Formats: sequence, structure tokens, C-alpha cells
Amino acid sequence: MSLDALNEALGYRARRITRYVSLPAQDASLDDISIVVTRLAQTDIDEMMQQLEALPYVHDVAKPSI
Repeated sequence: MSLDALNEALGYRARRITRYVSLPAQDASLDDISIVVTRLAQTDIDEMMQQLEALPYVHDVAKPSI
């Protein structure tokens, strides 16, 4: 998933991304992508995760425990 595709999928919330890291996964056909967002309400974060999960090329979305 490119940063452009992420921006398109998330709309205005994408402006809150402060870090985007894409690394090859153990499965060579996949990438592990991590994003960090700031200044978003929990409801916005939950909606972002739902939007990402709905994308056909996203296999898993996880939020780290803090």
C-alpha cells in the first residue's frame, strides 16, 4: 500500500499520520505497514481501522496495546 493509496483511503484523517513505515513481511508477497497518528479521537482511530480493513488488499489491521 503506497502512501498515496493510504491518503486516498483515509481522507482528511491521513493528515494526522506522522510516521509511515513499509517493510517486507515474512510472506514475500506482502508488506508490513505501520503508521503513527497524532491528535485524533479514539472514534476517529476506530473509523480509520474500519476503513483500512475494508480495503481489498489489506489482510489485517491491528492496534498496538499501549
